[in-house]
Amino acid sequence: MFYKLAFKNVSKSMKDYTVYFLTLAFGVCIFYVFNSIDSQQAMLDLSSVQNTMVESMMIIINGISIFISFILAFLILYANKFMMRRRKRELGTYMILGMPKGKISMILMAETAVIGVISLAVGLLLGIFLSQGLAVLTAKLFEVQIKNFQFVFSAQACGKTVLYFVIIFVVVMLFNSTIVSRCKLISLLNAEHQNEQLRVRSLWLSVVLFLVSAACLGGAYYLITKNGMMYIDSEFWSSILLGSIGTFLFFMSLSGFLLRVIKSSKHIYYKNLNMFVLRQINSKINTTHISMTFICIMLLLAIGILTVGGGMQRYFSNDMGHLAPYDITLECHEDLYYDFDGMIQRETGKDPDELFTDRCQFLVYDSGIGIKYITEKYPPMADTVERDYAIFAIGESDYNRLLAMLGRDPITLSDHQYALSCIEENNYLEVLNGFLQGGDASLQLQGETYMPAQTQIAQGTSLPIGNNMSSAFFTLVLPDDQVAQFEPVETSYNAQYRGDKLQVEDFLMETLVNENGSSLGGQGEDAVQVYGSTRLSVVQMATGLKATILFVAIYMGIIFLIASAAVLALQQLSEASDNVARYKLLGKLGVERKMINRAIYAQVAIYFFIPLALAVIHAVVGLHALGSSLQMNGMAIDISAMFMTAICLLVIYGGYFLATCFGCKNIAKGKIS
Repeated sequence: MFYKLAFKNVSKSMKDYTVYFLTLAFGVCIFYVFNSIDSQQAMLDLSSVQNTMVESMMIIINGISIFISFILAFLILYANKFMMRRRKRELGTYMILGMPKGKISMILMAETAVIGVISLAVGLLLGIFLSQGLAVLTAKLFEVQIKNFQFVFSAQACGKTVLYFVIIFVVVMLFNSTIVSRCKLISLLNAEHQNEQLRVRSLWLSVVLFLVSAACLGGAYYLITKNGMMYIDSEFWSSILLGSIGTFLFFMSLSGFLLRVIKSSKHIYYKNLNMFVLRQINSKINTTHISMTFICIMLLLAIGILTVGGGMQRYFSNDMGHLAPYDITLECHEDLYYDFDGMIQRETGKDPDELFTDRCQFLVYDSGIGIKYITEKYPPMADTVERDYAIFAIGESDYNRLLAMLGRDPITLSDHQYALSCIEENNYLEVLNGFLQGGDASLQLQGETYMPAQTQIAQGTSLPIGNNMSSAFFTLVLPDDQVAQFEPVETSYNAQYRGDKLQVEDFLMETLVNENGSSLGGQGEDAVQVYGSTRLSVVQMATGLKATILFVAIYMGIIFLIASAAVLALQQLSEASDNVARYKLLGKLGVERKMINRAIYAQVAIYFFIPLALAVIHAVVGLHALGSSLQMNGMAIDISAMFMTAICLLVIYGGYFLATCFGCKNIAKGKIS
């Protein structure tokens, strides 16, 4: 009997709580899709480097999934709270009919189990099909071909999804049982007639709190703009704290502040049902100001993650070859005169001339100065340098040999002259040109003065001295006879492949790379550690980072958007059900149904778009502050990333808004006689 009643209750509530069921199913779907990425490797033609990147990406996604599970648990518990509020009168009726609380709890547990099974089944089914399309996106991001398309089912992702959501629904069951055990009959029967106690009684106090919130937010914006999100210091944490307090006070005082402002204009206050809408919002202030604070923060995170993630993904989508102009780079720190040619011939059994068209071995020296030495002469850069990294130097002839390998013109240095070199897209290029043209560009090296050979870095001679994805700094080029007086720190070896580059790459990786994959070199007691990187591996690592950033951004951004919109939707649907008696009273007073519908739309719009508006303001300030930091690292927040974020907001958040409006309208329409 009880289980039959539970099934009937679920079937009756499906229409009213479609948003709830769809949210659960979509949450299950997203959870499965992103946890099944590694299962797509079977149909993708990935290299060993790309397979490693997928494994690293899955470690990150698995960690994020734990965090996401807490977000989804909060969403389900919060939604369940509003569902329970609507059903309190129904539960009170059961108690009047003599049903014990234990049996009521069994009904609720059965209903939760049915809801869980349905949402898991629908979500997993949808996720299994969507994950097949994810293989196409993964192939595009990794720039590989699909070997043979096949229908892939990830048992591991399915098991993880079921486990996480079963735990969440068990918690929901316990939560419902606790609510039933603590409820009194009178409170259940009168639940829909009870407003929350208004903590901020004085409207003038609301105005004061609103001004305080504005001051807190202004201080937070100032601190984060000054900090630029470049350092996790006291300014950063102070801006976070002030921003959180300001957001909380903003929503706490908002309804009273709006009421005070609009009441001052009788024309607006008494127009249509504005008075009714404002009073409705004011009656729920204790719940709404807390939930709207969290929703605003989640929306801020969603906007920030999608925008920054999309921008960084676009940065890694560009050709990363400029960071690795040589097919292979080898380095040795232990033996400064290490014989790379001998090692290659010994380990591969081939003469280097058979493998390479051109190669260059050279020494790298410590110039004795750090980056701050230059940035202190160029103030616009001084505050952005966190650590005083050493600046390395190479000889003029070695540098010209590197230029010749790339088909570039050589440079000429006179006695006690220097040149600066960095890659074209280097974030210090503009700064270095400013330093060279800013007046005193002399360098004091070991007590001797060196002057620049040119007033700007020539684009044709800008290059890294090796393959390096994080080539953030620059190199000094000094005359050969003068660079030799500095201390050598490593010997480097750059080479360009002969013939089919992919075949040479595979051959060298098979013969040179050790089992741990981290170093190259000979065997035995006399062997030294030789570290290397290749152009292909740098490009493949870039594509792997691109995929990781994009997947993580989409995963977290969509979950935050769904959680924010679903909480608001369920909250408004529950309130619409609670307010049926008020809508009936408006109808008896002669208010047209069209005006009631407009009042419902206005209330839903205020709840949905005020948190979004504040989150957008937060995001604009934060992204503006972050812009300089990203620019320093060669990245930028571009229009396409913002457009992608706007599309997500429009589809997900806008979709929930429209569904909530129609749902609230149907609830009122079906109950008003």
